Amino acid sequence: MEAYPEQRAMAAFVLAVIVDGHRRGQEACIKAGLIHVCLKHLQGSMPNDTQTEPLFLQWLCLCLGKLWEDFTEAQILGLQADSPAIYAPLLLEPQPEVYLFISLLSSAILLEFAYLLNYLIT
Repeated sequence: MEAYPEQRAMAAFVLAVIVDGHRRGQEACIKAGLIHVCLKHLQGSMPNDTQTEPLFLQWLCLCLGKLWEDFTEAQILGLQADSPAIYAPLLLEPQPEVYLFISLLSSAILLEFAYLLNYLIT
């Protein structure tokens, strides 16, 4: 059964709220495989695809960002899943809101990755 685009966007919003600053919510969503689910939906969204709902993409990106915010285990899982390569093509999205969220998501994970590397090296 396929959900309507508005329903998928609302579900991504609810998940983003669950993981926003709540470690137990982040841990539960990690165990449920939320990173891979979000990345799968992002990977299935091609730039300029008329089937892709921009609001859904925005909330997926925010959900991922909140999921690995201040949570090293989730950041490592995201990098192991090659998340930057999956969402980088979406930087070509024509909607400025989607571009903004993708930019924020990519800068957040890359900054965290640089911090982790520096921490591991020193």
